[in-house]
Amino acid sequence: MASLFILLFTGRLMDVNSEPDSRERSTLEGLKERKLNAEYGVLNVTDRILLRVLGDVLVSTTNRSADTKYCITAVDLSPDMKTVYYVENAATMTNTSDSSNKTVAVWKAEWVEALQSYTSSHLAGGWPVPNKDPTKPLEDSDVSGLLVLDGGYLLVSQKHNDRIEKLEVTTGKSVDKWALDAPLGLAKHPAQDAFFASSGDRINKISLTVPSFWVRIDVVAGPETNISKTGYVDSDVSTEVRFSDPLIGPQSISLDSRNLYVLDFWSNVVRRVSITSRATKTIAGGMYTMFGLEGGFNRSSQCIVTGNGCNLFVTGRGRLHWLPLDDPDGNVLSIKIVAELVQSDGSSGSLMAMALTTDDRYLFVGTGDGRIMKLEMNVSALHQCGLPPLPPVDSRKKPTGTNMSRVMIFVGVALGCAIVLLGAGVCAMHAIRGFKHVGNSVIPPPDTKITESSTRSGTGTGISASLPSSFDPLRPTVVQEIPLSVIQMAIRNGVCLDGKSGAYGDVYRASLMVGQKMVDVAIKVMKGEFNEMKHKQFRAEVNTLSSVRHRHLCKLLGFCTEEKKFILVYPFIAGGSLFYDRLHKCKSTTGNVSEECETMDLIGSCNLPLTWTERMSIARQIATCLRYLHHEVDHPILHRDVKSRNVLVEGEGKVLRAYLADFGLARPGSCGHSDGTPSSGQTTVPTLTRSGTPGYMPPEYVYESKLTMSSDVFAFGVVLLELVTGMRAVMKMNEADSIPLYLLARQRELALRCTEDFPSQRPDMGQVVQEIDTIKRTNCASGGLKALSGHTFLHPLDGPSPR
Repeated sequence: MASLFILLFTGRLMDVNSEPDSRERSTLEGLKERKLNAEYGVLNVTDRILLRVLGDVLVSTTNRSADTKYCITAVDLSPDMKTVYYVENAATMTNTSDSSNKTVAVWKAEWVEALQSYTSSHLAGGWPVPNKDPTKPLEDSDVSGLLVLDGGYLLVSQKHNDRIEKLEVTTGKSVDKWALDAPLGLAKHPAQDAFFASSGDRINKISLTVPSFWVRIDVVAGPETNISKTGYVDSDVSTEVRFSDPLIGPQSISLDSRNLYVLDFWSNVVRRVSITSRATKTIAGGMYTMFGLEGGFNRSSQCIVTGNGCNLFVTGRGRLHWLPLDDPDGNVLSIKIVAELVQSDGSSGSLMAMALTTDDRYLFVGTGDGRIMKLEMNVSALHQCGLPPLPPVDSRKKPTGTNMSRVMIFVGVALGCAIVLLGAGVCAMHAIRGFKHVGNSVIPPPDTKITESSTRSGTGTGISASLPSSFDPLRPTVVQEIPLSVIQMAIRNGVCLDGKSGAYGDVYRASLMVGQKMVDVAIKVMKGEFNEMKHKQFRAEVNTLSSVRHRHLCKLLGFCTEEKKFILVYPFIAGGSLFYDRLHKCKSTTGNVSEECETMDLIGSCNLPLTWTERMSIARQIATCLRYLHHEVDHPILHRDVKSRNVLVEGEGKVLRAYLADFGLARPGSCGHSDGTPSSGQTTVPTLTRSGTPGYMPPEYVYESKLTMSSDVFAFGVVLLELVTGMRAVMKMNEADSIPLYLLARQRELALRCTEDFPSQRPDMGQVVQEIDTIKRTNCASGGLKALSGHTFLHPLDGPSPR
């Protein structure tokens, strides 16, 4: 019996008759100490095909008191998945039986390879829980949310202190905080430097790039007023949605950034909030579940979603529920209890917070009796969207009767699909020859399955892919798709342009037959894992450049999507970019960097410094190009990433030509002026991700993610300043400080106003201080300081706080 007890809590069987070693002795002492605290419930796994209990992460913890009860209310994992961060509630009974002292603290359990176990250490807290009502359950925590960030920080939401605090993961030191009424759960936006925070009646979104003292909290769903309006209302209009204590966690948001899954505590339901449309819909649960029926979500704590977006797991009433979805945006197919925590008296225990590893293999579940149970997930048993849900029977049983009929139907459908795919492959081999126009082709999304067939001679590859409705197909008109074999041959005979690679990928100079002649081309090959963001950039580049024509637009010659390789082909512009090759520092022929160098273009020719006439010529050519995009096409187009790096230049003097390139962030369609005045009957463009380059982004985009045609105008103004001054868009004053060029111009303008010849034209010192404070605040939020270089600005600058 003793051996069985040790096996249950340590995951390994020890010989109780032998003398334990130091590690085993420590474990046994920990078990003995913790056994005094309470009788632990048993976590019964009801679906052993899907889950397997590995043990308690905190089994070796020895620093707990026998007269204190513990509860784990929040859990998250480090980026390397080796450290478990958790929030621990502790209630110590006082001399009188009707009162207790409650505290809450943040701890971390680090995996120690040599010990093959986790070692816990205190990180921050314990903070006293203000409400000491002993009738309230221990689960009523002051810290309801925990979120680990990249860069060595984590966030904790302190409900009773009305704030979210940012801590260092090594020291537990508080480095920043945001004010928010009674914050609950936290979740990081997968594609943006922002996080979601739930509170009593709404879901909020908070930027991590803007200093906390200047941040504007965006209400994603719920009332926008400061007056609390709890309730239970689904709506396509975000401000009409009502919640009653919505609970979220680090894995409550889908990896494609489309959906946030919310557990509405008092309404006993699971709801889906669309990040894009901000509509809210109930997908499971309801008031009928309060009577304990299958799928009830009473006393629920959290909902998480797997990486493929097809499976939800919900903790409620001491149970772990599995909810497969028919589609990442679809309906719940079934609700199944896959594990249950049962107390020694037969009552249900409490399963609290959850954390899931990025590969969906391990699930960590915090319990109401102070444990963190680690479960192994059979990833192959998870539901895959588009396939029938897994049957609730033991897979080792042979199918009989009705089950056998279903199997035969499934086999028949699969065989029929295989025959159709085989026929499609044969047709594809005969259909593709050399270049091909692609009026009816599409780019497959990241997770689309692609079927290919190719001839041994390498004449081409046929690709067929079905796209979900969220992915718009390619609609090129004159741009051609180039076979991968042709591009590979060109790259082998070409050269990689060192220093010209960007976020998209590597760039090669090569020669290709375009039309009836061989031309020099630049080939951009996407690097890294293909995801939805890169898909959008690729699609925007192809569709935008296929629909517009201007002498100062760098046109697209062709593209390739074979074998999940996404490649763009452009004319080769020998002069290079305005930034790298004509304006700013470059490496000389000796490899040294000179302050004022005569630059070399991409073919090794010497580029003399630009003359004043050439600088104004470049400015005018790019201005006419932007005028065309904004005012001379049927549907105005915002470039969104105008900068000197995206201006290509060739020639000199009167034959100098400038071209605007890189439309990976372009947005066709509606746009308007910053004052709200529409152009061509259109309005402001909404954005879902903050994309752009520090130093070129206007304040309204940094603060509120609003795009108008003026956004391109602002960026063009920065390029114009670069042309006029020869300075970079972000001036690095020293290793720790930098300032956008446009703010430098504003400082110069302020200095000129202070030195006006006539006293009446000079500002008073009150105006001067106000102007300097404005420049400083704008620099913190939008210029390329730490806030836009991957680090949150932690310390406000000297001076009065913004009003």
